[in-house]
Amino acid sequence: MAETVAGTEGQNILVKYKDGEKKVVVLPDTPIVTFVVGDKSEVKPGVKTIIFGAVKKDDGTLETNRVNVGRDGITPPM
Repeated sequence: MAETVAGTEGQNILVKYKDGEKKVVVLPDTPIVTFVVGDKSEVKPGVKTIIFGAVKKDDGTLETNRVNVGRDGITPPM
């Protein structure tokens, strides 16, 4: 992020890329989350999860180095 400015419609964030910039409006009810190290016991039936970059192995199983798990009823972002 290049800078943040308070706007009348919530928080505006100016994101600068190598080819330009984009103003993103973050509304007051937008969930802001962070990732922390958890424990494998958090992966259980009914818990919302997201897995990126899983690789299918020869035996048909999937392998990944990260599983994002929601806590306290929150669905992981993305």
